[in-house]
This record gives sequence, structure tokens and C-alpha cells, in this order.
Amino acid sequence: MPIRSALFALLAFAVLGAPAAAEPTPAQRRDFVAALDAARNGPPGRWQSLAGGLQDYPLAQWLAYHAFARDLERADPRAVQAWIERHAGSLPGERLRTLWLRRQAAHRHWDRFLAAWSPQDDVGLRCAHAAARIARGDTTELAPALRTLWQRGESLPDDCNPAIAWLRAQGALDAASVWARIELAARARNHGLIGALAGYLPEAGAAEARRYAALVRDPGNQLAQAGAWADTPRARRHVAIAVSLLARRDHVLAGRRWDALERRFDFEPADRGLALGAIALQKAAGYEPDAKAWLARLPTEGLEPAVREWRVREAIARRDWPAASAALAGLDAAQQLEPRFRWLRGRLLDLQGQPQAALAAWEALAQEANFHGFLAADRLDQPYRICAERASDDPALRARVAAEPGLVRAFEWRAIGRIDEARREWDFVLARLDTPARAVAVSRAIAAGWIDRGPLTLLRPEEVRLYELRFPLGHQDEVRTHARRHGLAEGLVNGLIRAESAWMADARSGADARGLMQLLPGSAKALARREKVPYAGPNDLFRPPVAIALGTLHLADDLARWDQRAWAAAAAYNAGPAPVQRWLTARGDLPADLWIETIPFRETREYVPRVLAFATIYDWRLGTEIVRASTRLGLPASSAATTTVACAVPAAPTAPVARP
Repeated sequence: MPIRSALFALLAFAVLGAPAAAEPTPAQRRDFVAALDAARNGPPGRWQSLAGGLQDYPLAQWLAYHAFARDLERADPRAVQAWIERHAGSLPGERLRTLWLRRQAAHRHWDRFLAAWSPQDDVGLRCAHAAARIARGDTTELAPALRTLWQRGESLPDDCNPAIAWLRAQGALDAASVWARIELAARARNHGLIGALAGYLPEAGAAEARRYAALVRDPGNQLAQAGAWADTPRARRHVAIAVSLLARRDHVLAGRRWDALERRFDFEPADRGLALGAIALQKAAGYEPDAKAWLARLPTEGLEPAVREWRVREAIARRDWPAASAALAGLDAAQQLEPRFRWLRGRLLDLQGQPQAALAAWEALAQEANFHGFLAADRLDQPYRICAERASDDPALRARVAAEPGLVRAFEWRAIGRIDEARREWDFVLARLDTPARAVAVSRAIAAGWIDRGPLTLLRPEEVRLYELRFPLGHQDEVRTHARRHGLAEGLVNGLIRAESAWMADARSGADARGLMQLLPGSAKALARREKVPYAGPNDLFRPPVAIALGTLHLADDLARWDQRAWAAAAAYNAGPAPVQRWLTARGDLPADLWIETIPFRETREYVPRVLAFATIYDWRLGTEIVRASTRLGLPASSAATTTVACAVPAAPTAPVARP
């Protein structure tokens, strides 16, 4: 069949309305898998002979997508454009649109490009759209949009060259714009971009820019020569940037370079804050003896948020409660609203003999369902405010969600074992739904056993109270069996799984930790040998029964090592035993809540409260006694080690609440 006729036949095949309500048959699923492989890899037209009974199959349009995608060079433009328009708003339709736009941009077929255009996130395509408009003489309000694309520390793709050349020709890129981008590139350590931008400047400026490129490439050596530079605002700024970059690699050398240059240049407070803050941050995070002195040198302005936080932690580590309170008052407005710092505000008041002021500081926090809100409720002897909302029971909404084609496709991908495709389809569709529809979709997924959809989907502020969907109960037979076997609280096991993998059975980290409880293959092998659990290799960790059997044993080992202190065990589960031992040796005399706040690793510092908060919520979900957060930390609360929940039935939210 000639290519033009074949593609029009393909177009006709893939014109789909709503997917059929009937459950696909095993034969349809087998035929689709075979046709999909043929559409991707087989001889042209082969897939059509395999797809005779798939016209009403939910995933049928993916066959057309792959047939088009593998042969776009020879595709009939009218057929492609018609297919894209017919399937606009679907994942296959938008994917083909992106491929088609790239192809037309590569060949400068601007009429076809503009006919297929819809707004894209891809920077190269946005630049190509600008080039298409320039070619057609449509440049109204184009310069401001291009200046927005220009101002970034990353290099732009080659597709942007024509648009940037046009921008320069319009006189819209003056020296100030170039220098502003050079600073962004310096902060991003992109010395190659700085060198390229030097070509946009007159020779004197170009030489200066090349000097800054060398400074970014090798700050340790180049800063040693910076004392001979003229004391200009730009030189000061780039010296400060270079010191901050060097501090991340070698803060001792950065301190020496700064001390030598501080007397040579008349730095502005913002420059001092950038350079000194980077050095002081490393000193404080390592709790070095001179950290206090470096923090004292900081100006009052120009400080990064992380530096402000570490002033608090460093003072807490020294048990200097007044200094910690002063540092807390110096946090920016957004930091002041974070639950951890609202807890610390009251905690530090209490430690300085102001218990009534502390209780007042905790009143609002105690209404929130997060780790620090639970601690505040304990001190105020109040129940926990886990005020749950549930997915709508509205039949019309549920029917609309059930019929949503993208969701039907997502569930069908999962049914045939293509979980990555299922997740991509799901994510594409869910991003376009409102919260009530998203909640109904998640409830359908969980009912079908796709339990990770709640934790990984319901991330919007207005979805925080959908606790039953965000904290699903999966694989409870295995959790219960192994928790009881090792004497573990079921809520804690569930909370740890939720924090580690969000119930994604095939989760795999960059460090190669795998499965629900994110075990490293080497650790899993040793645990399996000890526990006599059948273990054929690392991929066995993607099987929930194996993951839970070995993960609970690992957690039990950590609890035994740390005298059943759940907070220390959680820290060790995340960071390993050696760092935890170092931190306990250095600051183990601090109360547990303050010790957690002084953990040097941000990931672990946030992980421990998350696990403990999730354990509390799972106590509630399981209907068991709710262990107080304070009890798990060994902190004083009321006389009872357990508590109750004030909102165990659906309740309308009254105000935004912090996410646990």
C-alpha cells in the first residue's frame, strides 16, 4: 500500500470515541501486545494485520502513534496533522505533536510547525516557535518572551540561536543583559557559557568575562590572583560567587581566600552574606569549633535561607537557648511559618523558663496533623486533629471519572503489565483533573490494588486531608505477620514503608535500594541468609512479601541496636549506623526532638519526623492505640502514652494545613 494511503488508513483506524465499557478480552490483550511490537519494530503495515479486532480496544490509538512516530519523515503531513487534532489533549496525541514539531523545526517547515503548535515546556521548541514567527513576520511582543528565555544560567539549545540572533539584531540584548546572564551562569558553575557570552561584549568586557569564566572553572587558584583586580562592583560580586562555589568543595581554603580578599575589596553586605554564608554554612553543618565565630561575622542581610536555619541548629547544638531564639527570630517569613520552627519557638521558650509563653506559641500548631503539630498537642494535652476528607460519592462524578479515556488507558496498561506506560498515562491525565475527580480516580486505583497512586498523586495543598487515600493500607497480611514476629508496631512499619517507597513495589533509588522498604541488595542477601528467606537476587526485592520480610528484620535490628528508640532507628535506616553513632556521640545528650533538628543531613533530618508522623497516622488508619509522638521520642507529654483523634469522621477543612 502506498505510504499516503497507508497513513490515511491508519488515521481511519485510530479515530476513537470513548473507550468501550466492556472489559477487554485476553485475546484482545494478546493481539495488542503483538501489534504494538509490530508497530514499533515490524515491517510497515504488519501491525494492521494483527489489529483487526482492536478498533474498540482502549489502547488502540497507541498503535497509530507508534506507526506514525517511526516514519515521520515519510508521513503525509495532512494525515499527521489531522490525527494530532483529533487526539489533542491525550498523551499519545500530545506526544506525537511534540515529535512532529521537532521534525518540522529541523526542516524549517514553519507553516506546518505553526499549524501544529500548542504551548510547550521544551525550551528548544519555544525557541523554534519564535523562529517560525520571525520567519512569518509575526514578532509582536516577541522580544519580552525571548528575554525571559535568555535569562538563565544554563546553556540554550542550538534551536535558540536564530531567535537570539534576532533579539540581538533588535538591540534588545544590551551589555547589562549579558552581564546579568553571566552572573547566573557563574552561580550555576557554567564557565563554558560565560566564555560564550564573552563574545557578546566589546573586547574590554570580553576579557573581563573570560577572567570570570576562569574564576568559576578554578576558584581555588584564581582567587589567589584576584587581589590584583580593580575594586569594582562586578569584581566584588564575582569574587563572592567564587568563594561560595569553592566553599562547597573546600570551605577551609575558601575561608583563607576570603580572609585575604576581605581587606582588599569593599564588599557590599549582599556579597559578604553570599561568601561568608557559604563558609559558615559548611562550618555549622559540621559543628566545627569555630562555627560560632564564622556565623558571628555574617551581615544581617543577603543570607541564604539555609544559612539562617543553620544559625538556629548550631546554637541548639551548643545548648545556647537565647542565641537559638535570636537566630529563630532572624528566619525569613516563609521559614517562620514552617511547623518545625514554630515548634522550636515554643520549645526554646520553655527551656528558658517561660512555659506559659511556650503553650501559647503551640496553640495553633497543635491543630495540625504533622509531626510537630502532634508534639504540640501532646504538650497541650489535646487530641490529634486528623480531620479526614474522603472521595466524593457523587454517581455522576464517579461515572465521568470511570469513563475518562486517559484513565481507562492507564488501567489497561497496568492490566497488561506495562506499569511504566500506565504511570505516564496516569500522570498526564491526573495533572488535568480537579481535586474531586483526582480523589475519585485515586480511590478507583486503590480499590484495584494500585495503592501507590494516592501517596504519589495527592500532593496539592487542598488534598492534604484525603488521609485514607494518601495513606493506603497495602499488603497488610505480610506487614502484620512480620511486625508481630519481630515485635514491631504495625503503625511504625506502615509509616516506614510509606516514607521509603510510597507503596511503590518496584521503587529503586539512585543508590540501588529496592522495593517497598528500600533495601540494598547486599544487605538483603545477608538478611535473607539469616532469616532463611528464599532470595534469588536483587529483583526479588520488588516482590512485596520478600521486601517486607527482610525490611522488617532490618528495622528490628536497628531498633535493637538503638535501645528501641524509634527516632534513632529511623535515622539509621536512612543514613546508616555509623553517622548516627557519630551524631549521638557528639550531641546525644540533647532531647530527641532537638537532636533530630541537629542532624547534618537534610534528607535524614526530614525523614525521621516524616516516618514518625506517618506511624501516628497509620495507628489511626489501623484503628489501634495511637502512640503519642512524644512517647516515641521519650519526651514528657501527659501521663498517658497514647492519645485520641478529635476528627475521626469526614470534616470540611477550615484553613490550609501543613502536610505531614
